[in-house]
Amino acid sequence: MTESKSKPSRRALFKGVVGAGVALPKIAQELGVNISMIGEAQAQFLGGSMGDQDVVYIPAAKAQTLPMAEWKDTKAATGANRIAGTAASLERAPKDPSTSHYEAKLYNYPTGSLRVLTWKKGTPVVHQVTFETEIYVIQGSLTLTPLPGHPGKPTKINTGDCLFMPAGVLTNAKPSEDTILLQAFVASAAAKPKAKIVTAKEAQETLNLNWQEGDKEFTANKPDEIKKAPKTASRFTTKRYVFDGNSVRVANLKKGGRTNFVTNNRVDVLMYIAKGKIRRKEGNEIFELSAGDTIREKKGNGGWWELIEDATFIATDAPLDPKGFAPTEIATGGSPVKILAMGIDENNRSNTDYIDVPLQKISDTESITAKQPGTIWRIGMRGTSPIARTNKGYAQNGGALSGGAFEQHLGGPPHFIGWMTGNNENTMQDGSVARLTAGDFFYVRPGALHHSNPLSATLPTVFNLYTPGTDTDIGPYKFVS
Repeated sequence: MTESKSKPSRRALFKGVVGAGVALPKIAQELGVNISMIGEAQAQFLGGSMGDQDVVYIPAAKAQTLPMAEWKDTKAATGANRIAGTAASLERAPKDPSTSHYEAKLYNYPTGSLRVLTWKKGTPVVHQVTFETEIYVIQGSLTLTPLPGHPGKPTKINTGDCLFMPAGVLTNAKPSEDTILLQAFVASAAAKPKAKIVTAKEAQETLNLNWQEGDKEFTANKPDEIKKAPKTASRFTTKRYVFDGNSVRVANLKKGGRTNFVTNNRVDVLMYIAKGKIRRKEGNEIFELSAGDTIREKKGNGGWWELIEDATFIATDAPLDPKGFAPTEIATGGSPVKILAMGIDENNRSNTDYIDVPLQKISDTESITAKQPGTIWRIGMRGTSPIARTNKGYAQNGGALSGGAFEQHLGGPPHFIGWMTGNNENTMQDGSVARLTAGDFFYVRPGALHHSNPLSATLPTVFNLYTPGTDTDIGPYKFVS
């Protein structure tokens, strides 16, 4: 006779874990709840609030606009690149000509976000890539340099170039014009998208003409068809930057006519109007868009574009798919035991990983690792944060230690941290979130960018154990067996 092992009821399970140190992932597993659904979304974009799911239009005047600053501090323990976006962190920015000051406009949609960074002519440009998954250079020239210890060489980036899954630091000490970058915080339809830079010359360009005759619509995109098109047809060229699971399209539209009616049956599309004025029918609404405005072509909606004047828009897909989110936690337990760790993916961007811990059994109730090398240890207190990173107010009023929702930093030399009291959230570039509480261990890997937010009602106490190595030893940690 086989013993039946049924799952506990939800009430019984919660009753059994109240006051006990049971891991949240274990509770979720027993309840059949997937708690990973808020992983990648948190980094790809900050998302909207309840009721924002139908938002399709955010004009420039309503975008969250914040002053930002970035600078180099070679003495900083957590990497030389410093980012300030909150009121408190901006006060700490050096009053020095080399400090990079710029304006950031944020457009948050339910399935992705757009952000425009603008540096005035003559202002030094320093920008460490953090959460953005795409960067289009609207104007300017820059150099992309890998983070210390990471592979690669400095790469020149110019107007019209586009970066996908980028990593590193963008700089220009003496720009001769305004520098304007469009960032996209969107997902990819590919399971493991590869980083890529497509220059303006490499982008695929096509010419399209649309026109209507009565209730019929016509399209021309071949040379012989274009010659036969009426002079009243709308004309637009599209430059396509193709990446793994996504693309960026830059459309230049000539004044006159309107495009054909098209229903979007794929995924949401986010668009930024870079130049001119244009009218958009989106579902049952009509919007007049000007430079600096954004719109979301919502999946399932139909619409057209009326070309009021010469205009340019930049578009990218926002394929929000909860099944593809990075995990919020990595399960622990089993043999060998696994410790949560910062990781680095094939694109040199940070993610959440784990380390296998080989154990030697010494009794029925005890196992231990082999002796491991260490250098120094310390115990210290940390500050606390009043709000979560996903809160709309966090970008400007984050915790005392935060540089804003788009700040990330390095961790210095290799070390383990043991969270003794309080709580902390570490958000990686892929959006995965390591949520630490009392009793948790975590490996801080050199070269892995992360955003720390001690969202805690209790003052955190943290134990640090450093292991041999430097802040450029970015390889994964391996326990001595």
